Amino acid sequence: MVDPKDLRSWLFAHWPGCSNGDCVVRGKTKGMHTNGSCSCVTGADRSHLNLLSSKLKAYLSSVDKTTDETPSKEEIFLRVTSLASEYDTAEDLLWGPDHRVAVMCNDVFFWACADAEEVGTHEDIDMLVQAWKDAGPCDGGILYCARKRGMRPQGAMYGHLESENKPLFDAAGPERDPKEPGNTPKPKPKK
Repeated sequence: MVDPKDLRSWLFAHWPGCSNGDCVVRGKTKGMHTNGSCSCVTGADRSHLNLLSSKLKAYLSSVDKTTDETPSKEEIFLRVTSLASEYDTAEDLLWGPDHRVAVMCNDVFFWACADAEEVGTHEDIDMLVQAWKDAGPCDGGILYCARKRGMRPQGAMYGHLESENKPLFDAAGPERDPKEPGNTPKPKPKK
C-alpha cells in the first residue's frame, strides 16, 4: 500500500494547503507562516472530504489493528478524519500540531471558556462515534465530551441542545450546582 512516510502526500494530493505553520496538508513549515489554526480539512468541500474518506478507508483496512500497541497519533488522526467525513462533523474538531485531534467544547461546561476534549485512543473514537449515533451530528461532539468527562454541560447550554438529547446529557454526569463558578442555571421550561 502506501509507505507511512509518504502518507500525507498521498492523502492530500492536489490539495493546496494553507499558510499556517502546522498545516495538516503541507506539514510543518519553516520560515514565514501564520500561527492560526489550519482549516484545510474543516473548510474542505464535499468532494475533497469524500475522496479523503475513501483513501483513509483503503489505508486503514490495510493496517493491522490486532496489535496491542498504543495507536499512533497519525492512526488516530486518520480514523477520526474518515469518520468526521462520514458524519459531516469536521467543523467540530480541532486539528493540532503532530496530528492531535480534539472535539471543541467552548462554553459547554463553563462560561467564557475555550475548551476541547482530546480523542487519543480507539476507545475514544468508539465513544465519539456512539455519541454521534445517539445525539446526531449537531449535539454528538458535545455528548462525547460530556461522557468522557462524566460531567453535564453548564445549565445555559441546555437551551441550545435538541430537546430529545437532553436526557442523554443528564445521564452523562451528576446534577451541577447552579452557583458553581463558571456555571449558569438551566433555562426555565416554557409554559
